[in-house]
Order: sequence, then structure tokens, then C-alpha cells
Amino acid sequence: MLALFSFQKNKLNILKYDKYFRNHICGSFVKFEGRVRSKNHGKLVSYLYYEGYEALAITEFKKIRHEIQKEYSIKEIFCIHRVGVVKPGDVSILLCVSSVHRKESFLACEYAVSQIKYRLPIWKKEVYIDKSFNWINNHKIDEINLAKEKIFYYRQKKLDSIGVNGQLKLKKARILIIGIGGLGCPVLQYLAAAGIGNIGICDGDKIELSNLHRQTIFQFYDCGKLKAIVAASVIKKFNPFINICIYNKYINSQNAEKL
Repeated sequence: MLALFSFQKNKLNILKYDKYFRNHICGSFVKFEGRVRSKNHGKLVSYLYYEGYEALAITEFKKIRHEIQKEYSIKEIFCIHRVGVVKPGDVSILLCVSSVHRKESFLACEYAVSQIKYRLPIWKKEVYIDKSFNWINNHKIDEINLAKEKIFYYRQKKLDSIGVNGQLKLKKARILIIGIGGLGCPVLQYLAAAGIGNIGICDGDKIELSNLHRQTIFQFYDCGKLKAIVAASVIKKFNPFINICIYNKYINSQNAEKL
């Protein structure tokens, strides 16, 4: 019996996990292998060193699974993440999803991987051949991120009507955008650019080809994906200094107050 989520120090034997997903009910089995690159930003990588807080990671992954089960008709999902030293070419994360149809497996896998990256307490130290190193997605680079954040809003803070205090107020603000359509897309982009610190995206719809001419945050190959998830991913890449909350649902009289 596989654990839903676990850390592992030893090198992963990928093939041995396939047998756990041999289910005649399922027609789709998607397996994601995240492997260590030998080169990053022009520097040769010697190895990666991962640290993680397993108890909290399991709790958060259960939340991710619950979100996926509500949205997609998957049968099974599990994840193993390496800790300690991981060398180039080795698998650092293995995520497996099974479902009756392939579309659900692909979408669920993409959502799970993106959420693991953003939400799980996992820290990565990248060590290079020349013995230098860099902490990636880690609290140890908070000071660097803070300096970059100041530069990001530099010109806006020069306005007398905003200034440093105004920018802090924007960072503390909370806004829910209902519907990522022709109006919701530019609203989301400009609020993120302004530095609204907590933005909720509420939309239960999926991207269609006929949306693209006016919903310019999306691209051709996003069709069929959930709007809220894709929009959140785009915005996090554009402005990593804000928090994005995803609500894959339509607002109604039953959930409006809670949202």
C-alpha cells in the first residue's frame, strides 16, 4: 500500500510503482517525473539538496487531493519527493494519477504539480560545479526577494498619492475577482501589477477557443483547462510577490458569503 505523499532519501525505482496503478477500470495513467537538470541559468549543476517538513507536506497534499477529486474524476493519486542529495538526471519528484479518461489525468497532474511547487514546505539548494550554491524557492532568499520587490514597485511608489505607505496598504488588501472573462482578465493583470497582495480568482469555467480574442491572458494551448488555474499560474509568473487564491467554482447564493 502506497502512502498518499512521502519523502524518500534513496534513489527512486520508477518502474516498481506502475503495478499499483494497474486498474482495469481506468483507461489513463499519467506519471510525471521531475528530473534534476545538469545546467541551470548557464551554470553547471553538481547536485541539488532538498529539505522538507513531511507532516505539514502530507497535510497540504491531502488538501490538494481533495481539490482535485472535487474537480476531476480521478481514481488514484500519489506523490513521492526526494530529500537530501539528488544528482543530475535523477528523479526528484514522482507524481502518478489514474482516471477513467485521459483528459482528467492530464489536467489533475498539471494542477497537482503546480500546487506542490507553490504550497508544500520543500526547500531546494542548488550546488554548482564551482562549489557556489543558491537556495531556490526558499525562505533563505527572502532578503533577495524583498530587494527585488522594492524594484518591482519603484516607479509606482514615486507617486505622491501612493508612496511607501500606500504600497504597503495595497499589499495588505484583499480582492475577489468573479469571472475571468473579457473584463476579468485585464482587471486581474492590472491589480496584480499594482501589487494587491491577496487576489482571489473565482471562475468554474474552462477555456474555449472562442474566448481567446478577448480574454488575452490565455493562449491557444490552454483550451480545455480551467480558467482559474491557468490565470493564477500566469499571474504568479508575472508577479511572484502576491498571494493568489483559486476558487474553481461559480459564485451563487449558497457560497457567496463564504467566498
